[in-house]
Amino acid sequence: MAHDGRRDADGDIEMATAPPVFEFIKAPKLTKWSQPSLVTFLRDRRQYGGKIWERYLATGEVHENVLISIKSSIEPQILEHLARYVFKSEVFALSEETLREEIERKAGSLMNNHVPDVDKLFAERLRMDTSEKDVHARVASYFISFDKLVDDNGLASWVGRAEVTDAAGQQRMKTRCKLLMANLAPAMLRVDIQRLAEVTHRHVRQDDVALYELIVTRASLQQHYHQMQQEVKKAAPEKPKSTAKKSDGGGSKPTAATPTEARKNP
Repeated sequence: MAHDGRRDADGDIEMATAPPVFEFIKAPKLTKWSQPSLVTFLRDRRQYGGKIWERYLATGEVHENVLISIKSSIEPQILEHLARYVFKSEVFALSEETLREEIERKAGSLMNNHVPDVDKLFAERLRMDTSEKDVHARVASYFISFDKLVDDNGLASWVGRAEVTDAAGQQRMKTRCKLLMANLAPAMLRVDIQRLAEVTHRHVRQDDVALYELIVTRASLQQHYHQMQQEVKKAAPEKPKSTAKKSDGGGSKPTAATPTEARKNP
């Protein structure tokens, strides 16, 4: 570390503070106008934006001067295509907000307007990792996997986690919670949560945050009792195996005399 030769009151050399070193943060590029590409772009863009914000907080740089715009992140040919065929405008007239809204709209829509069998989709591809002993991590991973399936298949409008503001939002949240409950594992947890949702915890049918908390609570209890059962089973002494034959009363049963013997012994 460099120093300027000055000394403090104790005679020690004052070391100049080195400027912080930051990694180069590369903005994601949009190179294909397809729903899967847009989903990935938005996901990477959120991560990129978070890193830029952390850098802004650490250095005090002007956030807008550091952040690469969405418009600059789109391949020129795609931008020209959008301007002419989608917006019927010129490239220079396309605003950041207009592009963001169109990307989010297409990413959150069903590809080719095809409506998949949602119940089957989640039943086949959503799994809870019961081998994960940390219940919080297990449930968090389950919810994250659910949202990734939602994003990847353009189902945000139907079962996304956006805030509820109207009747359509209530129906969306109700369907979301129903799917989350239907694919829980093990079966004991699924049945437990579904019964509670029908009787004593009816609010979790339309509140995914409350549902998450209930799942964590009940799964933790089940995991606790499962581990206790395993520990008690291991600690219990083995019962000696009995090798003695059952007693027949101290003697053998008399055998019936054959007809020949009966004639010899009248």
